[in-house]
Parts: sequence; structure tokens; C-alpha cells
Amino acid sequence: MGGLAFSRKDESEADNLAVYYLSHTDYNPLGVAGFFEKLQKQGAGSTKELDTYFSTHPATSDRIERIHAAWQAYGAKKGNDYVER
Repeated sequence: MGGLAFSRKDESEADNLAVYYLSHTDYNPLGVAGFFEKLQKQGAGSTKELDTYFSTHPATSDRIERIHAAWQAYGAKKGNDYVER
């Protein structure tokens, strides 16, 4: 059980770094959250407290909140979604 917390921490760090790196490009850093928002709409991903406790990944809703907070912390840059690509 203790090892699961390390995996969740690693996933949160990866999300944060993705937002950080994208904030220094012309891409939209909120695209990271967009992926999890799509999962949430489809009913996928962990959203319950018990799931979070036993999961190797943070709850989807928590990830979305943290990604938006990181985006704000890194300057809230709005990049290009490149929808045509």
C-alpha cells in the first residue's frame, strides 16, 4: 500500500512537468487537463476516495484541479491547440 503513494506522486509530478514544459512552447498547456477532462466525461478514471486510496494514479478530478493550478502558477499562458493537426 505504501508504494502506491509513490506512484501517485510520480504521476502528479509528471502532470506538473508537462504543464511547465508546455508553458515554454507555443502549445496550449491546458491540453494536459483536456485529456483528463475527456476521460472524466467518458466515465473513465478514478474519482472516488476509495479508488484514489487504492489506485496507482491520482483521482482524475484531482489531476484536473492540480493541472489548472500549475497552469496558473506558470503564468496562465494560452497556447495553440493545433486542432487542424
